[in-house]
Amino acid sequence: MTVNANLGPLERAIQTRDTELLITTVRSRCKMASTPAGICWIWLGAKRMDGYPYIGRARTNRLTHRVVAWAVCGWVGKLVDFPHVHHVCGIPTCVNPVHLVPTTALINNIERSTRNALLRRIEKLTIALVELAPGHPLLIAGWEAVDSGLIVEKRLGGSYQSPRAQLRRMESKAAYENGRRKNQARRFQQVIEVDSLVARGHAKAAALAEIGIDRTAYYEWRSRMREAFGYN
Repeated sequence: MTVNANLGPLERAIQTRDTELLITTVRSRCKMASTPAGICWIWLGAKRMDGYPYIGRARTNRLTHRVVAWAVCGWVGKLVDFPHVHHVCGIPTCVNPVHLVPTTALINNIERSTRNALLRRIEKLTIALVELAPGHPLLIAGWEAVDSGLIVEKRLGGSYQSPRAQLRRMESKAAYENGRRKNQARRFQQVIEVDSLVARGHAKAAALAEIGIDRTAYYEWRSRMREAFGYN
């Protein structure tokens, strides 16, 4: 197999199905973090809007954790046909092969929903404990999930946010998530409209210009739709 010498190590590893090169390169682009699930490889490269790391651009854009899981499973079939991948550590930015397990979409969604419900419950109980017993031993030190997705050991004593500050942070996060979802829906609609024009005989460049999305963004959001819905 002839491989372009100008390819980066990750793309070269994917094209040649070189698991060792892929894992070595991925690990070099991570920082190690000790978490309750063990050592997480926290990706330092690019991340999508939903927080999941990715490699490549446009048509070669791929979710890093899916590529890693695909490689350690023997590069079976095509990546687009590979099953959903579950993070046993619950940290989206982790790409440690040990923490990545192929699963079904149903099981993955159930586990994620359950974990998020538990985290919300823990947050509410922590806020209540701060109000009732600010000096309680459980608040001195503990594990808390932070916005980056990385779990860190944090001292919860006097620096812990007040319920009002917590509420403001939650409202701000909710507003951001609402805006992100609206933008995602708009982008998905643009991709569908471009594909519809092309199917009716329009040139791709003309369709992109008419809908108002550039080529790079089109392929990026088309890739996300394929990952999310199996869109082709």
